[in-house]
Amino acid sequence: MFLVGLGSAMTLAASMGQERHRFRDSERLKLVLKSVGASAMTFGVLSWIVIIGGALWANSSGDYNPALSVLLVPLVLFFGAVGLSGLSAIQSASFLGTDMTDMQVAQLERMLRYLKSAGLCMVVLGFISPLLPAGALIVAFIVASSAVSGGNLRGNQGALLWLLVILVEKDMPLADEVDALAESFSGSYRLRVKKLAEALHHGEPLSSALRRAPRLVPQHALIAADIGDKTGTLGPSLREAAERHGGRISGSGIGGNTSLGGLVLYWVVVFSLLLQIFAFLMYSIAPKFKKIFADFGLTLPQVTEWLFGAGSFTSYYYILGSLMLVPLVAVCVLAYAQFVGWEYIRTGWFGRFFLRLDTPTVLRSLAQTVALKQPLDFGVECVVDGHRRSVVRSRLNEVYYSIKSGNDCWDAMRRQRFITRQERSVLQSAQRAGNLAWALAELAETIERRLEYRLRQVVEALQPVAVFSIGLAVLFICLGFFMPIVKLIQSLA
Repeated sequence: MFLVGLGSAMTLAASMGQERHRFRDSERLKLVLKSVGASAMTFGVLSWIVIIGGALWANSSGDYNPALSVLLVPLVLFFGAVGLSGLSAIQSASFLGTDMTDMQVAQLERMLRYLKSAGLCMVVLGFISPLLPAGALIVAFIVASSAVSGGNLRGNQGALLWLLVILVEKDMPLADEVDALAESFSGSYRLRVKKLAEALHHGEPLSSALRRAPRLVPQHALIAADIGDKTGTLGPSLREAAERHGGRISGSGIGGNTSLGGLVLYWVVVFSLLLQIFAFLMYSIAPKFKKIFADFGLTLPQVTEWLFGAGSFTSYYYILGSLMLVPLVAVCVLAYAQFVGWEYIRTGWFGRFFLRLDTPTVLRSLAQTVALKQPLDFGVECVVDGHRRSVVRSRLNEVYYSIKSGNDCWDAMRRQRFITRQERSVLQSAQRAGNLAWALAELAETIERRLEYRLRQVVEALQPVAVFSIGLAVLFICLGFFMPIVKLIQSLA
């Protein structure tokens, strides 16, 4: 319960920090953040002392089992993360009440988003931990709720995009109309639209104002707005982004495909429930079977011996607890991706293995650049400024400097593994023929369709494997517990 309370307080404090412009007295807000941060740091440090001190005491008394280290490592990491989140809350409070630069504002926003995510994770773990038998169902509910909330978020993004298209094309005042539209939304999205209207009232360009409110519009719309602002073609750029977003909502393209998420959810929920039922049978029913057969002087059937041998690992509950963290993390990532969209997932170093997922966005931005008769390095620079993934930005920086040095853009894109050798040849031919914009747009669509087709192939191939594997496991368990009954009846008869 303390974990739930601390997570709720941290989430509330982070939300208050994100809406700090509503508080006249920043000192109270700083006090709230510092109090929550001090509580989290104290909780993390005390938990470390209890865990490490208990392990040292058990080791000195000779009662320590080295295998328990498998459980202690994730616990130490978790409570360390709780302590670090408290430190981040205190650091966030130190930023408030001062004249912040744009870099400090961006850093503060990142820290507050981290605090909000950390608080939500603590609340979820606090609810799940005492309800482990129903944990899989709770996780399923979280993912389903995230999918519904994510659908509402993308619907709100589409409504806002089309309003911006109409306002820009009709040359109407953006700030007042956006402020009025905010009242039609609810929750945190309404507050972010209010923040957009406030930035527009202060005279900021639309692309810059959109960046101040995270997840207000899709990432490709941010890049399109940036190009439109810099070239004076904001209306057509936003219209193209709104039409593309509408296609993704309707299910076309990778962004609208949720079959992989359903497969992962199926695996996690069924596997978790099956493992919990199996552990209960091994702990409660299996010893009784062994005692009954020993009293009658009988031997267990071979299939039951195999089953009980496989079930002997249930005594290592600390290993099972650690293994269950893997599907839990997978489901949390899935739920977050379904809520905010896959394009907002920060892949870090692993992003270099998924560059092809970002290639269509890069190619469409370059197509827009070419259509506006702007140099290619301008389009690459706009993508670097607007893209969220650090790996993509760093690789596109290499492309940008290669173009500035007089090298061919498509050779540089090929070296950074955004396009293949065949695609490089196609784009070079299209550039010589003068239809590069069309070729870039078509190639982006082709890559997206190919990726979606391959994803569906993988899902279709894995679904029967998942069902067959679960069926075999259930058959094995049923035979293991049914055959002893048959043998006992035959022996007594």
